Amino acid sequence: GYPHIGRNPHALWPQISTAKRGMGRTVVPGAVLLFRNSNIGHAAVYLGGGLTLSTDMDANGNYTVGKWSIAPSDACERSFGTLLGWYAP
Repeated sequence: GYPHIGRNPHALWPQISTAKRGMGRTVVPGAVLLFRNSNIGHAAVYLGGGLTLSTDMDANGNYTVGKWSIAPSDACERSFGTLLGWYAP
């Protein structure tokens, strides 16, 4: 599993080792995607093949409180803001 580090993706990002950070759009399966969404942000797990598992979204990537779904990664970005980066566990 992933440990809880930082209060949100903005606080977490500088705490992640630069060796584990990814900035590009080529993401490895199992990586945690960090999104910029206002002051809070959002984290989700990249499954591979352009799909992401996350809370608070429906199968189309639309923001839906309390729902767990698998959706296209680009749809998640529309709901949760610009991709801040990603990290591999």
